[in-house]
Amino acid sequence: MKKTVYDDHANHYDAWFEKNWAIYQSELRALKTLTSSFEKGLEIGMGTARFAAPLGLRVGLDPSLSMIRIATNREIDGVKGIAEQLPFKDSSHDLCLMVTVIFLLSDVKAAFKEAYRILKPGGSLIVGFVDKESRLGKRYERQKDESTFYRVVHFFTPKEVRAEMEKAGFKDVVFVQTLFESPEKIKAPESPKKGHGEGSFVVARGTKAREKSSPHDPKTHNTL
Repeated sequence: MKKTVYDDHANHYDAWFEKNWAIYQSELRALKTLTSSFEKGLEIGMGTARFAAPLGLRVGLDPSLSMIRIATNREIDGVKGIAEQLPFKDSSHDLCLMVTVIFLLSDVKAAFKEAYRILKPGGSLIVGFVDKESRLGKRYERQKDESTFYRVVHFFTPKEVRAEMEKAGFKDVVFVQTLFESPEKIKAPESPKKGHGEGSFVVARGTKAREKSSPHDPKTHNTL
């Protein structure tokens, strides 16, 4: 994840959530449906912690100091860094969250592998993204050159996200979706549905397989 325009437009980015409250709450509801209980969670590319804070995460990583400064006002411990090189120990977390981040990454494969590395066995990676083939995804593609934030991004389909997660080692990938109307028509938070193909915002969750212990090996899992 390289330095982006978000460094210079952190306040503008954060204000979007207030101006588009129903859309934001719809996305948050979808994320909550796949977020089970956890002890130690991390949002990767947390921005201004608009998702980390209400989901109960207390640590977030971002390459932008401007974003981190705003996030700290939401009681988040901000760490400066990039998704492709996480500064955390192996098997140290049980939840990793990425929301509208993967289209900004310079190397999605490396980022997913890093998330897998720091997750404990049985931990989850949750990825929220705009479906490239959705109504909104197609609009963003058409308007890339006019956008402050989406000019150099690469959008993904759910099929591509599943493939990348599985390549990194994640199992049991499941999806939920929301934003079924165009943004202008969404006046109240929507209820998410399972799967993908209807909503513009999709959430995928993959799980790191639990280690299989030998019946002759009394050792327990290392949960740093």
